[in-house]
Amino acid sequence: MLGHARGLLSGWTSIALRSAAIMACHAEAESWQDTDWPQILALYDLLLSMSPSPVIQLNRAVALRYVAGPAAALSEIEALAHDLEGYHLFHSIRYVLWVRKRETPLICLSSLFFSA
Repeated sequence: MLGHARGLLSGWTSIALRSAAIMACHAEAESWQDTDWPQILALYDLLLSMSPSPVIQLNRAVALRYVAGPAAALSEIEALAHDLEGYHLFHSIRYVLWVRKRETPLICLSSLFFSA
C-alpha cells in the first residue's frame, strides 16, 4: 500500500496533483483578492522543478505579479518572448503587465488612436 502511495507522488500524477492544488487555491478563495498568491507561486515553483515549460513559467509570472508586483512579473515574462512569440496569451498577459506598470508601448497606444 505504501508503494502505491509513493507512486501517486511521482511522475505525471504528482504534476497533476500540483496542478490540482493550484486550482484548489483559486476555488477556495472567496474573491480574487483573497486568493493565496504566495501559495500558488510556491506551487508553480514546484511544478516547474518537475516539468519545466514556458507556459508554466508564464502562469507562474501571473502569480508573481500578485506577490511581487507587475515589474517583477514583466521581467520574467520578457525572458519568454522567444519561446512564446506565437502564443496569444503571452501577448495578452504582457500587455496587461505593461498597463499595470504604466509603461504601455507606443505601438499599442497608437493602435488605440489610429485604428479604423
